[in-house]
Amino acid sequence: PPGLPASALIEAGNYLNARMKGRTLAEARETVLTEVRSRKALLDQTQQIAGQPVEQALGDTAYSSRIGLTQAHDAEVELVTKMPSPPEGRHGPGAFQVSEDGNTAQCPAGVASAQVKRRGDGTLHVWSSESCGACALKPACTTAAARTLLVPPDFHERRRRERYARSEEGRALLRQRMAVEHAIGRLAHRTVERDVELLASPL
Repeated sequence: PPGLPASALIEAGNYLNARMKGRTLAEARETVLTEVRSRKALLDQTQQIAGQPVEQALGDTAYSSRIGLTQAHDAEVELVTKMPSPPEGRHGPGAFQVSEDGNTAQCPAGVASAQVKRRGDGTLHVWSSESCGACALKPACTTAAARTLLVPPDFHERRRRERYARSEEGRALLRQRMAVEHAIGRLAHRTVERDVELLASPL
């Protein structure tokens, strides 16, 4: 659609690629449709059971994508999720100092990017191979000759969500989701055990 940001197209492409792997086009299409329907159905079912609108939903990392956040926004639901983390010992986007307008950026070593380019609706920062090659932090930053960082329009919003998910308040809130899931899991397990016992019992 007109006005759709390039970052959304990139994420949509990654989302589809992950679901295309090992599947035919028809199978992948059905998988995507099932996921979209299930998320909307989950909200609708929750609102029906509760008898009132759902104002806030808690989710795991799988729901932190731009697609998931857009679905929640369209449903007028505040979505609080765990956020993806970089591999242990690696510097992710949150380790960089980026200006509010996204036009300037410093790496974890405090070095400013050498080049700034437009990339779709975002800004691509590129560091020089000279500064990266001499940097003691390079092994934790990149395996390429130089580090790059893409800053999409929602860069700071995603960093804010990461900080909240790691905060004491955020962790406490997200633990409520785990408590509910564990309770449902135990209930489902007991239900299965009961059904198995009934099937095994002589008439």
